[in-house]
Amino acid sequence: MAAEDFYRYLRRRISKCEPVDSLYVMWAYSQYLQVHSFRFPDNIEKHTNFRADSRADYLLHEWELESVASEIVLHARGSTKSMRDWSTFAQIINRVRWLENELYSESGDRDGLIELARIVHRQFPWQQFRPSNRFLYRHYRIYSTSEIDSICHRIIGMSVDALYCQALIASSQFAQAPALDLDSEVGRALKPLIAFTGQPFAEFEAQIKSAHALDHSYAYQVGPIRQFPLIQVESPEAKLALCPLPTLLTWRITSALYYDLIKAAPDFGNALGKSFELYVGAILERAISSPSLRFAGEAAYGTRNRPKATSDWLLIEGDAAAVFIECKTKRPSLAAKTALDDLSALEQDIGKLADAVVQLYERIRDYSDGLFPILSYVPDRKCYPLVVTLEEWYLISPRVQKMLDEAVEARMRTRGLDLGWLEAAPYSAVSVDDFESVSQLINSLGLIVCFEGKVRDPERRQWPLSNHLRDLFSTEWNNTRPLFRAETDEMYKRLAGLAESAGSSALLGGEGSQPL
Repeated sequence: MAAEDFYRYLRRRISKCEPVDSLYVMWAYSQYLQVHSFRFPDNIEKHTNFRADSRADYLLHEWELESVASEIVLHARGSTKSMRDWSTFAQIINRVRWLENELYSESGDRDGLIELARIVHRQFPWQQFRPSNRFLYRHYRIYSTSEIDSICHRIIGMSVDALYCQALIASSQFAQAPALDLDSEVGRALKPLIAFTGQPFAEFEAQIKSAHALDHSYAYQVGPIRQFPLIQVESPEAKLALCPLPTLLTWRITSALYYDLIKAAPDFGNALGKSFELYVGAILERAISSPSLRFAGEAAYGTRNRPKATSDWLLIEGDAAAVFIECKTKRPSLAAKTALDDLSALEQDIGKLADAVVQLYERIRDYSDGLFPILSYVPDRKCYPLVVTLEEWYLISPRVQKMLDEAVEARMRTRGLDLGWLEAAPYSAVSVDDFESVSQLINSLGLIVCFEGKVRDPERRQWPLSNHLRDLFSTEWNNTRPLFRAETDEMYKRLAGLAESAGSSALLGGEGSQPL
């Protein structure tokens, strides 16, 4: 059976369902999967596992709901079937899976390790970046500099405080119900956020049609629902904003805000880089308390004609070891995440990461030449280059890791760097999300214990640093704690105060949310 036939069957079943009611079902299942305390609605028929509140076998996944939500907007116009019935909903989910399998099989003999990378970028964020205080606070803090606040106000018409205040009010509403009455007091108060993160149903449908592709990219494309997680619908009874996948609203004002600002403001990249570097320093300040460890920020050296700076941060364990840390906000592009045939976008993005690695080797060379003003050269000191990224790159696929290794080696040759550094001081990369835990393990176990087992083992050297530490020190990893609890509480108090001053009680569950 051809992919077009599978898609025809999927479209036919969805077309028998009503759109708003179907998006309500998406909201219920997405909340169930993402929010542990969520109470599944009684008016939706549940499989046995859901009735038992079992999360051992979900039967479906968030990324499948994202695909179905877009198809609902395109095709759901009937009323003879309802996705509230488990049999109807299960048939639709199964047909999405069959369609995706057929589309991949039609793409021919592909590189399975590249496919693994695509799967990871599609699935892991839903598991790793569920809405959480830690995730929200990190982005709020990084964006809350005067430079970025000014850019945010200029580009989207809201300050960072206003954006996050409105997003928290909206999230409070959509935690209770999938729809918000736009004519309510809360709905009127949230007009700026809805204008930024929402679109009328017809315009949203047109965008999905424009982006729709029935090929190997079908399951991996980031659709319009990522940019516009709020869908505006009108009926004679009410004007509503629907939020079928509330996690996407959180992503929209955190990690995805980057794309709005980087495209429209040339000065945003430097401002973000400076703020991110300071945030990594704050992690070190909060996590590192061992008397055997110290850390130092960037310092200038070189000459007037050829000025240089040390790595963004140095984490030093006496004369035994030092981590050379480079902070990078560059993130993989959509084209790189979904590449299968044409890998040029992936290679280009990998090249950006390779540049950061090679920059660290240049600094280690200068350190070994005695040029660092803040760290004297010790011949036996072990050096560990580490790139800390704002976004998770998911360097899990051996194919992608090999591409990075080859890009690093090629650049080192071009710049005249000794390839022996790759063996003497193997590099690692880690996301800032994991670095908050990694830094705590370093504080308790020391640099050599944390790094040597990875960089000296041929197999583990290919592992992400966080995976190595989770595997080897699972108890210690599970005992790591959020580093900024007091600051997070202060953020909520500040934003709640802004909401109160604007006359909204929605953070406490005010009126406006609409049950379906």
